[in-house]
Amino acid sequence: MMDKNDMQSAAPLGKKQRRQQKILSLLQENSHMSCRELQQQCGCSEATMRNDLRQMEHDGLLRRTFGGACCIHITPATLAMPSVYMKQNLAEKEAIARFAADTFVRPDQTLLLDLGGSSYALASYLIQRGLPLDVVTNSLVTAGLLARAGHIRLHLPGGVYNREIDSFDVPSSLEYYRNIHVQHLFLGANGINDRGDITVNISSLSTHRLMVKRAMVNSADKVVLLCDHSKIGKSCFYKVCSIDQIDCIVTDDGCDESQRQMLSSLGLPVYYAPLDT
Repeated sequence: MMDKNDMQSAAPLGKKQRRQQKILSLLQENSHMSCRELQQQCGCSEATMRNDLRQMEHDGLLRRTFGGACCIHITPATLAMPSVYMKQNLAEKEAIARFAADTFVRPDQTLLLDLGGSSYALASYLIQRGLPLDVVTNSLVTAGLLARAGHIRLHLPGGVYNREIDSFDVPSSLEYYRNIHVQHLFLGANGINDRGDITVNISSLSTHRLMVKRAMVNSADKVVLLCDHSKIGKSCFYKVCSIDQIDCIVTDDGCDESQRQMLSSLGLPVYYAPLDT
């Protein structure tokens, strides 16, 4: 479980960092935007936006263009964005990621990021925070985001890449996860029901992913479930693990009262990331 001292010592992201994270998210969603469009979306002056873009280009996070900027990590020319997971409940995912980064991540930790939009958003915040970390991920999209961060040592399980699901999860990955040890796993899921079952939807062509996710759970000291409110009270076909294998849940404060009551009944810490920060 999370130490109370960790909560007290967590340093929240500043206004500039949140704005730059929003710029990254906008560019990842739209590939290219003009300076004026970014300025309007972020609610800042033209000078502030140009300064941000200049700094972010220097940090290797984007490429400036005539009158705007484009994302250099994920574009149609380099990598097809798998599914639409970063276009659904984007504000909720960013809130969850921001809270998880501020609350749980400390310098020199080893982290494991699962597939999913919240984990991808978390990777962006890890870059912003600038802490030295070892990060393992099974997502090439997330790896592409982390690859340019000099303070992060990136680890990949390897194997054959499945572009459709953005994963290296193949049977040979099991041995990799059985032989590593991480301090925190940030786990993604498609649903959690009132019995505390953490569940996912996986196609028949990639059911080995279920075994890989279970191996990931077993490789971590602490498992943090990142799960936006749309997945609370939902059951999917495959069960990854039970609630007793999870240390805590981070969701967003868009949960309604029935969802909050359900989560409270599961008997483990639940954190509601604020959407208005």
